[in-house]
Amino acid sequence: MEAINYLSPTAQMILFSALKIGVVFGVVMTAVAYAVLVERKVSAWIQNRVGPNRTAPFFTQYLPVIGPFLVRLGIFQPAADGLKFLLKEDFTPSYVRKVYFWLAPAITVIPALLTVAVIPFGSNLGSEKMVIADLNVGILYTFGIVSLGVYGIVLAGYGSNSKYPFLGKHPLQRPDDFVRDRHGHERDPHLHPHREPQLE
Repeated sequence: MEAINYLSPTAQMILFSALKIGVVFGVVMTAVAYAVLVERKVSAWIQNRVGPNRTAPFFTQYLPVIGPFLVRLGIFQPAADGLKFLLKEDFTPSYVRKVYFWLAPAITVIPALLTVAVIPFGSNLGSEKMVIADLNVGILYTFGIVSLGVYGIVLAGYGSNSKYPFLGKHPLQRPDDFVRDRHGHERDPHLHPHREPQLE
C-alpha cells in the first residue's frame, strides 16, 4: 500500500476507479448469473427438465458426501452458460443493417450497467468513497441514463431491415401517444383522432 502514496492524485483516482468498477461489475454479473439460475431451476422444475437441476462437471458425482448434493444443487449452470456463451457461433444474418444490428444490444445493456455507478455500496474505505461516481445529481443521472435503454429496442427493430419489427418497436418510443380503442387495437390519435378502425 505504500507504493500507492507515490502515485499522483490522478493516477490514484484512475486506479481506485478501475478497482471499484471491476468489483461492482463482478458482483453484478455474478448476481445476474445466479438470478438466471433461479429462474431456470424453477422453469426446469415446472417442465421436469434435467439440465439446470443436475448440471455439474463429470467428476463431481464421484466426490464423497458432497458430490451428489452438488449435482442436485445445479450451481454450476452459470459456468456452463458462460462457457457456452464464449464458444457460441457468432451469427449475423446477411439481410440486416449490420452496424445497427451490433449496436442495438450495446445501447440496451450499457445504460443498465451505468446506473450502478451512482449507487453507493458503503461509506468510506480510507480516503476513498465507496461509490464509482459521486454525483450531486445522481437521481437525475439515473433517470436520464435509464431513458436511453428504449433506443436500443427501437434500433434493434430498425437494424433488422424489416418494417414489421421496426413498426412493432415504435410504440415503445412514444408510449403516451398510443391509445387503445374499444376493440383493443392500438392507434395513433395524432394520425386518426376521430376514426375508429373497421372490423372485417
